[in-house]
Amino acid sequence: MANTPEYQKQYYLDNKKKVLERNRQYYLKNKEKKAAKLAETKVNCKSCGILFGIRIRNQKFCSRKCMGSYFSGTCSSNRYPNFYRPNHPNADKHGHIKSHRFVMAEKLGRPLRNDEIVHHKNGNVRDFRIDNLEIMSRKEHCKHHNMLNEKCTIKSCNKPHKAKGLCPAHYRRLRFGQNLNNPIRKWNKL
Repeated sequence: MANTPEYQKQYYLDNKKKVLERNRQYYLKNKEKKAAKLAETKVNCKSCGILFGIRIRNQKFCSRKCMGSYFSGTCSSNRYPNFYRPNHPNADKHGHIKSHRFVMAEKLGRPLRNDEIVHHKNGNVRDFRIDNLEIMSRKEHCKHHNMLNEKCTIKSCNKPHKAKGLCPAHYRRLRFGQNLNNPIRKWNKL
């Protein structure tokens, strides 16, 4: 009876269940030990300085709010450094303001209007010293960049650039997530 296929199958399944249960118990026991050990570890929050018990390894902040306020000087999605100033009139809904706009508003002593552009003279968006910044209208800013006669940054294209160093056709491709290096096809009008 011990060598019948049904017995062997049942023996294998029983053994597998025992092994899985033993592994699960071992995992849970180790997980509880690690959690208890971490809870005993106390560190100071890098943002507010409060002493707190960590829940995961390498935890440096007591809350997401502290983490957000600590990293508020990081770059936004369009590569401009931000300041966290929630009460500033030019701040966005998250309380961030672009550093160059903040510096210019402080110099002028008033909030900037939406039609005012802060231009970087040397082209470096991370250089927000007051002597590198000038205020322009949108029309003046566009005229300034069009007078430079800069070409599209794609090597095979020699058209003048309009935005982000790209000609209108390549900029459209960038916005819609298409490959910029493929040649541009001209569509025949019917």
